[in-house]
Amino acid sequence: MYSASPAISLPTRQATILIVDDAPDSLELLDEMLRSQGYLTFVANSGARAIALAQRIQPDLILLDVMMPGLDGFETCRHLKAHPETTGIPVIFVSACSDTDDVVSGFDHGAVDYISKPVRLPEVQARVRAQLQMQSSSEHQRRQTRRLRMIVEGMDEGLMLVGPDGRIQYANPATERCLGYSETELAGRQLAALLAEPAANDYAAYFDSRDESILARCRGTREVLVQQPDGSLRPMDLSLSPMASGEQLYVALLHDITHHKQSESA
Repeated sequence: MYSASPAISLPTRQATILIVDDAPDSLELLDEMLRSQGYLTFVANSGARAIALAQRIQPDLILLDVMMPGLDGFETCRHLKAHPETTGIPVIFVSACSDTDDVVSGFDHGAVDYISKPVRLPEVQARVRAQLQMQSSSEHQRRQTRRLRMIVEGMDEGLMLVGPDGRIQYANPATERCLGYSETELAGRQLAALLAEPAANDYAAYFDSRDESILARCRGTREVLVQQPDGSLRPMDLSLSPMASGEQLYVALLHDITHHKQSESA
């Protein structure tokens, strides 16, 4: 009898934190504090060094002192946010300057949080953990969005997003191929303008109609004739449905049935 193999968990990547402070005692305290929590840390004692390190190591988070000679924390943050490689890295200011104006200035320069000195271990841990969790969640959403876009753009069927006014807001590459129109030509165009009668009239009225008969004719999948740029008509199945998310958008799917129609008439 075979026993079930234990599940193998992949190691979690250590979050990387860049600590920037010109005071050696403060730098050492934060470094030890965060390394004891399992974070991978790098340190810099100047704004210029911090900018160079951030571009090279791409940390998940930067703890940045405000009062430093040369480039102070605010100016350093401004440089980080202006550079495409570091603009998305969250910055937490750490400073003895805790007046309201200083805190507001920190956020105005692009910081996500502000920790007052002298630092307290539980507070630093909580704020760092919160920012890293938010960063992880945002990255997950970005990966999901990229994955969904790859799926949509790789589809064989045409897919369009149509606004509540019946105008096309997005068309995937398959739509461009089967309709013969470029993305620029489709953007902002009325869906109904692509269709021949009688479907054109029904879909033109669909988006603001209360007529149940028109709504019924546009629900589900319907065979339509699509007008090509050269004036010819191509038979397609059109499916139009509201997005499940509740947004005021509709998903239109197009399936070319030219081959099927030719087989029927053969």
